[in-house]
Amino acid sequence: MLFIQGEGIIKIAANGTRRNHVRAQIYASQLGQGARQDAELNRSRHLKFALQFFFLDDLRLSGLERAGQGIASLADFGCGLGVGYADAFRDRRYIGLDLSARNVEWCRHNRSNPLHRYACVDFVVDGIGETADVVSSSGTIDNAYDVDAFVQSMIRASSGWIYFTCYRGWFPDLREHRYSWDEKTTCFYNDISPRRIRSVLERAGCTEVDIRPMATGRSDVRYETRVIARVPVKPAHETGSIRAAAE
Repeated sequence: MLFIQGEGIIKIAANGTRRNHVRAQIYASQLGQGARQDAELNRSRHLKFALQFFFLDDLRLSGLERAGQGIASLADFGCGLGVGYADAFRDRRYIGLDLSARNVEWCRHNRSNPLHRYACVDFVVDGIGETADVVSSSGTIDNAYDVDAFVQSMIRASSGWIYFTCYRGWFPDLREHRYSWDEKTTCFYNDISPRRIRSVLERAGCTEVDIRPMATGRSDVRYETRVIARVPVKPAHETGSIRAAAE
């Protein structure tokens, strides 16, 4: 794997101390403040669309509600402070996952919905040990140390759909993800390749893959990247609702 840092290239092995060191640096409470603020803004911006797609339009088209298989649970990779989502999913099972212990502790002390749970976990490497109908992430993958592993972890954690947004822009000409490490904020800022994302999803057996730009209404970043895909059906022994796992 190659990580671009300024004009140099750092080669990081799939395993080893350098990768673990970078992982520790990037996540937890040391995430760049600017990146966190951008991510929270993205959550609010895309929440309305996500709700409409998963709980209205797509359910009508797929017939899931008629079949009694409505979406009842959502796992949020990089939940931050749960902005927007905690209220939007007040009557559904929601699990917020974040690498910042400070964020998770805040949510645990300030959000008391019994249907919701918050956990501090490295979901990219360690997974979450359960599945949800939808696994979502808003503006977090742009700062991940391994974009492909991030997507694969979302697929493993989902029993239905994955949905994520990339706040840094729309880069249709990129064949590979472009990683940039910022020492000042101790964070990666990644340009995501739609081609590479599609390849990862299709190799994993995902269907109904929809990757497209979404207008932001801003002059600095005119478009963001939005990704939706249906994950392949998992064997019964590999699935389990987030509700059952929590209970």
